[in-house]
Amino acid sequence: MFTHLTDFKFRRTTKQAVGFYIVYLMGTVLLAGLISYIYMSMSGQSFSPEDESFSAGARVGSKVVMVIVLILSILILNAKKLTHNSRSIIIVLIAVAFTFVGGGLLGFIPVAYLTTLESLKKVKEI
Repeated sequence: MFTHLTDFKFRRTTKQAVGFYIVYLMGTVLLAGLISYIYMSMSGQSFSPEDESFSAGARVGSKVVMVIVLILSILILNAKKLTHNSRSIIIVLIAVAFTFVGGGLLGFIPVAYLTTLESLKKVKEI
């Protein structure tokens, strides 16, 4: 379930895609939280939920998640040689749109689906 997590060319089963989703979602949550914390510390804002600065940190975190979803999708498409496949590009756009609506919880679903697609084979030239 948690094998080949950094091999973006690897074609995953549904079970392995779920493991990919879980690991990358948790890693992104930690990274987004860390970046938000650093941003808030450098700007001198507090972290109380009643304060408006807490919302600012959440906005920074959501932008970080969106960037990670986009970068991860592009890495997968490049590794699988699917960058010229319109269906795959639409899936990436759906992932970004899902990130706007539901953050990483929804945004990583299409990304995990991309990992289940087969790589395009290189055509041999004659």
